[in-house]
Amino acid sequence: MPVSIHHLELFTHKCEVEVRLNGVPIASARSVDAHTDHFAPPINPYLVGRGNVLEVAIAPAPLGEDEATDWSDARVEVTVRALDKGGILVPGGGGPAITELDLAPLLAERIRQAREDEVELDIPQVFLHRFDNDGVSFASELVEAEPYDDHEALLDYAIHVRDLFARGDVDGFLAEIAPKCEVWSRAYEEPVDFFQQEIRTGLETELLPAQPIVDFERDDVVLRPLAGGRMWSLERDPGVPLIQTPPDADEQLMQFRIVAAPRGGQLRIVR
Repeated sequence: MPVSIHHLELFTHKCEVEVRLNGVPIASARSVDAHTDHFAPPINPYLVGRGNVLEVAIAPAPLGEDEATDWSDARVEVTVRALDKGGILVPGGGGPAITELDLAPLLAERIRQAREDEVELDIPQVFLHRFDNDGVSFASELVEAEPYDDHEALLDYAIHVRDLFARGDVDGFLAEIAPKCEVWSRAYEEPVDFFQQEIRTGLETELLPAQPIVDFERDDVVLRPLAGGRMWSLERDPGVPLIQTPPDADEQLMQFRIVAAPRGGQLRIVR
């Protein structure tokens, strides 16, 4: 049966939103004006079949110094759609919805209860939602694997990745990222070589020529657990991917997210 491409469709209005799927960050959005923003990333590599957990964190969006959007203006709608491969997603359609969630009424009730109790709402407000999907599943990695807690090995691995970029060792990096390419191949039914070549081209023509920042040490690395500690995001500062280029003349930069976990007895890049 051909693979379905699942997308997380996110509509946001006057708020800041972070979305995790099965413990892995997959989307973030900030909407500060009357316009409603639409975002719909593909999510196949983060699905587990039965009992997927969406975690949606909503906060007022910062407007300026000591100013933010109002809780009562926030609107967030979340839909997971399953499209035939090659199908076109359009805002509010393009494929059947396998789950839908309108958080505005739930948030309004929390606002009402907080006012009644004369308390401030915590920032962010977090909502959990469960759903099932057919077909693709990475439950063995995201929910069934044993958590990994060797922080020293993770820090060593971060420096190994740094050194690959410092040397411009594309082949060495592609060897490390092979598990991620294999996951993407299963998730989207494309050859592993397709993803490896896409990464090679991006490294050789864009990221490496922009000279990624490699002047950091082991103590500068931040470890962030994902999927209950089954995977780890390696970061240079909280929320900043380990590999990042300096801003260019237009203040634009490139980032490469590094998520590591044990595969075949050694740490590798898995997402």
